[in-house]
Amino acid sequence: MGKFMTFVTVTCAFAASWFLTTPRFVWGSMALLVLILIGAKYLSTLWQSANPNEWLLIIQNGKLKKAGVGLKALVWPTQTAVKFPSAIQRIEFSANNVTKEMQGIEVSGFAIWSVNREGDGPFKSYKYTQDGNATVVGPRNAFLNQEEE
Repeated sequence: MGKFMTFVTVTCAFAASWFLTTPRFVWGSMALLVLILIGAKYLSTLWQSANPNEWLLIIQNGKLKKAGVGLKALVWPTQTAVKFPSAIQRIEFSANNVTKEMQGIEVSGFAIWSVNREGDGPFKSYKYTQDGNATVVGPRNAFLNQEEE
């Protein structure tokens, strides 16, 4: 009976090791799955989208690549993404002066404007107005954004 039990134990141990060891293709498949997940996570950090009331500009080497209101795009590490509001702007102004007859004069008014949608209009608006409403976003600027917080 002792030899039989030893035989059964060895046979069961061999069968268990045969069925419970992981084949190499499973490790390869798991490694491939991990690489796909890492790649998807990386691509999700490159994906930028603007709200329907925001401009999204994609700038590369100081030149505008893409621009649009509510735009969604992949922003590669060599590119910079900038968001700013697309709302119509209203500016009030006034000027005071004294005439030759020593009379005070005051002129006041307002201007309503929005970003020109044609050509480089959005890029020129970002480049020349710099009023603090623009936000630089994207993976390239992640370190800068963390430093500000």
